[in-house]
Amino acid sequence: MRDLRCLQLLGNSISNVGLAAILGGCARLESLDIRHCFNVEMNDETRVMCARLQTLRLPDDSMDGYDLSFGSPEMNPGIPGLGFPDNPVMNFGFRGDILWDSW
Repeated sequence: MRDLRCLQLLGNSISNVGLAAILGGCARLESLDIRHCFNVEMNDETRVMCARLQTLRLPDDSMDGYDLSFGSPEMNPGIPGLGFPDNPVMNFGFRGDILWDSW
């Protein structure tokens, strides 16, 4: 996912280790939203890693104005475009600190 530029991980269980892996593997990442990712500790080291990002939403930032919509390819297998190889938009995700790709 070297070309990934924008990533939202709202309410994810990711930690600083997973965040470091994302930032290390996504050199072109410009925007990161980790609101409600309360296992990420925004210490000095984490802030230095995130300094190159143009937009950063932190775990404690407000969700005001964000229209929440939840879904899962595993829970909605009959809905077109959710996690199937013909639509790469949602063919990745996080489980704990592991980024998985269904390809």
